[in-house]
Amino acid sequence: MSRSARGVPKEIALFGERQFKETGASAVEVLRVKASTIRKHFRELRGVNYIVAVISLDRIRVYFFTQAGLMVGAENLDLTTYSKVRKTSRLLAKYEKPRELTPEEKRIEATEEMRTALSGAIRRISRHLGIKAPAFPDVFVTREPSQESSQSFGATWSPSGEVVFNEDSLKTDWSKSLLDRVAFSLTLTPAVRMTDSASLIGNALSLSLQKGSKRFPWLRKWEEVSKESEWIHLVTHFIRHADTYRAQHYDWFRQTLIGGDGQTGLHDLAKAVEVIHDGCHLPIGTEEYHKIVTYCKALKSPRKLLQSHHEFDNIHLSPRVISLPDCLDITLGEVPEGERVWVQVRFMEGRETRSLTVAEGGDERIDLIEYMLNLEDIYPSSGGLFSHGRTIVRNALRALGVTADPEPTLDVSIEPSHSTLNTSEKAVLDRLVLGERDIILNSLVGSPQAVESLVKKGRVIFLPDFNHLGLNLSFVVHGDYTAVREVVRSHTLETTLLRAGDVAYALSVAPSQWSGSLVSAAASAGLSVMPVLDYISPRRTIRVEHIRLV
Repeated sequence: MSRSARGVPKEIALFGERQFKETGASAVEVLRVKASTIRKHFRELRGVNYIVAVISLDRIRVYFFTQAGLMVGAENLDLTTYSKVRKTSRLLAKYEKPRELTPEEKRIEATEEMRTALSGAIRRISRHLGIKAPAFPDVFVTREPSQESSQSFGATWSPSGEVVFNEDSLKTDWSKSLLDRVAFSLTLTPAVRMTDSASLIGNALSLSLQKGSKRFPWLRKWEEVSKESEWIHLVTHFIRHADTYRAQHYDWFRQTLIGGDGQTGLHDLAKAVEVIHDGCHLPIGTEEYHKIVTYCKALKSPRKLLQSHHEFDNIHLSPRVISLPDCLDITLGEVPEGERVWVQVRFMEGRETRSLTVAEGGDERIDLIEYMLNLEDIYPSSGGLFSHGRTIVRNALRALGVTADPEPTLDVSIEPSHSTLNTSEKAVLDRLVLGERDIILNSLVGSPQAVESLVKKGRVIFLPDFNHLGLNLSFVVHGDYTAVREVVRSHTLETTLLRAGDVAYALSVAPSQWSGSLVSAAASAGLSVMPVLDYISPRRTIRVEHIRLV
């Protein structure tokens, strides 16, 4: 029995509800009537305490009940008589069909629902960013299309500071994300929240908060309105990093926008995004580490790389390919950038800035490329990469004269190969050595047999590509090949080693706790260690953590 039917005998309430459901009446009312009313309008009835009125469009059927809930009769009444009875009786329960709202009432109701939803979005965004919730804004809903930019679709800000929503946008399946964007804008200063840069970051935050299939409506809309705009390359960047940037990073973006005081345009925002992207380091725990290890094992059989359980979008885990043609050389010096440059590293040697270039045609022929990766002892934190302690224990044992080499996550190498290739294999190889991620993935799908054959013939090796672990190229280690290999194997997290005869150049990653032991071990072995300033790798021969958007 509903709350409105309390105090009514159960049989009467059930009868009224059943009549409403079965007859299709517009309404059913349960009334408690006075004895004087019954005597006045129904002289032949005695002992009636309740009536149930079934109200249809053309008539009103009234059923009479005693105090005990016993039906004692029924009559059809005209509206005038029933109105008199209704006026002197007490309504106990009513079942009715909801009235169709007028367009204006619907608009008012939608506005109230929107205000409630926006209030929830403000609380949600504030909690996510860890900041105080801003004040609720003045809100207007309009049916007229507003003057929107590509990034402020669905809602704009008036010159006097009110939020103006487009009515149709509030009826879409992406309206929740729209409210999240507006809520983010409210955390900014009035001058900043009206800019396209603020809307772009708000759109990106809204996308990151949606998970799975719920993300698609907002994603489609954002791509649709941005595809012909100047913002598309930044939109593409944030879509790719939807699972990478966390609350902390969006608060960095927020503070950057506020610091720009409304003067942050496309070019300036792109430069700021580069800096924040390069400082975005994600923690990896045991589960994430095992994902990377499993992926590295799958690199030996490239077909497995397309399996869904290898996906790790947070750090953009994907394959890259290295080949070693006979014409690949090392040059210590600048060479013009172009297709022939595979790697270029600028480093400090004493007070001088020098360059190491890997290109087609140069001074020293490369006869071996070896790649070593060891992630088993790291965990990223806000202070940088730290060791779980295994590296420290190995160094302590080494001080006692006990050799304890690490078990690498991956250790592979490639030498020049002169194996015979058929036409299909040669065509696939020419595409793979370009190093582009999409070309590699398309080749795995479209030419799996040719790719497998190239791996078996030693023409290419597959390596992992990933970002956001804080593994940036740190040092160039140069000297005798055997000594270089021994030192970097024990004291770096990642190394691409280039051998040219008896000497080698190791492009090594050795942050924080690893840098000191690397420099010390290299000095003891008579090797040169040069700190890296910057580097590029057009063909992804080495991993590049940083991006360039301008």
